[in-house]
Amino acid sequence: INVSMIRVADTGDITALLDMVQMHLDEMNTINLATAMHRIAKLSMRREIELEKVLAHPTFERLYRIVSERIYEHPLRAKTCSYSAVESIPVQCMSVIAWSCAMMKLSDGELFAAIAEVAAPRLDQFQPFELAQLVWSFAMLSLSMKDLFIA
Repeated sequence: INVSMIRVADTGDITALLDMVQMHLDEMNTINLATAMHRIAKLSMRREIELEKVLAHPTFERLYRIVSERIYEHPLRAKTCSYSAVESIPVQCMSVIAWSCAMMKLSDGELFAAIAEVAAPRLDQFQPFELAQLVWSFAMLSLSMKDLFIA
């Protein structure tokens, strides 16, 4: 799914990308969801694309709802979790999702609090650019999460 999504996004056609996301949304894993958010955010930065139309598009609304639900239900929000849960949902996807939200000006305090809850105790799992991207996203939306910044 990721390879196909990237190919479609590289054409610059956001309508085709949203159509592809809609077609595969039910079978997307967390990495696919993060890629979809990222590619939509990148295309939304173009001048000819009206961000409001993208944010109001039914496919984007559904994608955002699914991404939010997966983060709210993230097994790493609990104090203990199984190894398989850690493996199946990479915390690094949090920086991509946070960046995507920041680029689209989606200042969702509840979502970012959940991201911080997952990320803060696991900052050592992020590459430097992922960590910078995560912190930048919070700053860009003027969201302060003490636990994240203290960690």
